Amino acid sequence: MRGGKRVEIEGTRLYPAYNPAFGEVIAHAPETPREEIETTVLLANDAQERWSRTPVTERVAHLFSLERLMRENADILA
Repeated sequence: MRGGKRVEIEGTRLYPAYNPAFGEVIAHAPETPREEIETTVLLANDAQERWSRTPVTERVAHLFSLERLMRENADILA
């Protein structure tokens, strides 16, 4: 996700992601170009700055909404 939108990384090399409990490969992640990482970090810093300026009451409301959504979708997320 970047800027609230899903972004496909166009890497050519794939790296395995392991389940640490069993050591088995559960997914593959593409190698990410440096420019993609730098852009993502800049956007994340901007998002954090905006979040820090959000009034605490509004932040709490967002977190309670997230909790409700997680509870409603626990079977999918588990």
